[in-house]
Amino acid sequence: MNNRPPVTIHQRSTIEWVLDGVAVAVAIGCVALAATNYGSLPETIPVHFGPSGEADRWGNKNMVWLLPAIAIVLIPFIIYLCRRPDRFNYPQKITVENAQSEYARARLTLRWLNAFFASLFFVLTWEITHPTVSILGSWLLPIVIGVPFVVLILNFVPLFRKT
Repeated sequence: MNNRPPVTIHQRSTIEWVLDGVAVAVAIGCVALAATNYGSLPETIPVHFGPSGEADRWGNKNMVWLLPAIAIVLIPFIIYLCRRPDRFNYPQKITVENAQSEYARARLTLRWLNAFFASLFFVLTWEITHPTVSILGSWLLPIVIGVPFVVLILNFVPLFRKT
């Protein structure tokens, strides 16, 4: 049973607007990148990259649409989820006193991750459509693991300072 304080929807902050705009623009850019390069793709394209950033699995060129499709569905869905932070799972008790600040922190964290994953989908689409011009190379795995980890750590540090 959810007995948390109700959400009072406030206007999005400037940073929230920017992060949502970045996420949506990059998701659209991901579709545009796939569309502009689809005709020139060979029949077999890289569809998976190993820890070194090298392609280690190949597939049909229609697979170029997978990441843009995921981005177009996932990015707006996460923006929608930010409207209901009272439904999130929190590591501490949500009270009337801390509800608005914790809800704001959760919404902002989710928006940072949304913008990051939209950017990641764009970079991976680039890697698939331009296999000879790698953007990340061996940095792919550390970035995929490190950036979300840092965002989450920065979100949880203030929680431990309060206790």
